[in-house]
Amino acid sequence: MKKLVLGLALMAIASGCGKKMDVLLRHPLQVGVVDQPNTIEARNGWQSTLMRLDPDAVCFDVNYSIEQPHGPPDAQIYSQTMLMNSDGQWYDDAQVAEAREPQISTYMGQVAEQRQQGWVQECVRRDSNTNQCLRWEERPRYVTVMVPATYYRADAGGTVCFPNQGRVTLQSDRVAFQINRVNFRWGLEDQTAPQTSGGEEEGG
Repeated sequence: MKKLVLGLALMAIASGCGKKMDVLLRHPLQVGVVDQPNTIEARNGWQSTLMRLDPDAVCFDVNYSIEQPHGPPDAQIYSQTMLMNSDGQWYDDAQVAEAREPQISTYMGQVAEQRQQGWVQECVRRDSNTNQCLRWEERPRYVTVMVPATYYRADAGGTVCFPNQGRVTLQSDRVAFQINRVNFRWGLEDQTAPQTSGGEEEGG
């Protein structure tokens, strides 16, 4: 039974089967609201909340952090790559409804750096018959070392909306939001599905 399988979506995640869903909600197009709280936290600490899902738009609020050495990263939400997925189709027309100013902090760390360490002799020409080297050149030898560096971390976020207009429908069982290749997935539970008793045997 399809609806029974949907109701057990979280079990499917654990077993590696079916569509991945981080949170299961009543389908907003059926109940008229988006159940809160529904915030999803990714493994890297980023968070996203489904704020709106109606026939006109689908909106997500997101908090994220970006860090890099030597200088502040471009963490403005306008500069991030954001996508929405519904029914297997990706959409890239996000519109920023609210942008929160990045908050910058620093910490000391290390970065890899190439440094010259001596010289090496390399053969640059060989005899095609004897394979004997006819010409040698001296070239610098480089090694990788870790050196101290200042890292800049930017905590930022905002709210973005995608046009809906038939992208997410009553038949859709999931909507996903992706920012910089980090995914957040909400399962949409059909409220018209028949309720089953706890003792009912699962179908194949």
